[in-house]
Amino acid sequence: MSLSMLLALGYPLGGFIGMCGYLPFQADLDEAIIDEETEKDEYDPFANSDTDDESKSKAKDPAFKTLIFERDLLSLPPVSSPTRSNTAQATPIFLGHGDVDEKVPYKLGEAAARTLRAAGYEVAWNLYQNQGHWYKIPEEIDDIVDFIQTRAGWAVSQE
Repeated sequence: MSLSMLLALGYPLGGFIGMCGYLPFQADLDEAIIDEETEKDEYDPFANSDTDDESKSKAKDPAFKTLIFERDLLSLPPVSSPTRSNTAQATPIFLGHGDVDEKVPYKLGEAAARTLRAAGYEVAWNLYQNQGHWYKIPEEIDDIVDFIQTRAGWAVSQE
């Protein structure tokens, strides 16, 4: 659910860390971000010809489609005048998952990473061998610290 909240935000965060999770309605979001223009007949007499090129471009942008989909899903009001700066797309994302997770299969986490990348998000996906539904010490924690330092740009004390 926290990934859905991230995607619905009207602003970026410094970073997002997810462990052993999944993206609710991931398959529906995949469908929502497919370029619908390829499916439409360009000679559609009912198409809105008054729409300017910038609006058309925004309507095709996977980040905007993601924002619209998630805000609608969560019954949040739409973001007025969407721009890249009022989506969470600039938020770097770390997703870690154990390959023997008995509660949330890692394939769901992997699918979430794939969908987020298709929506234009920067995602660090890490699969940990012989790890269940927990975090792996020290590998995953080290990867999170590295992510915080390199992708999120936060200083971390080495003490």
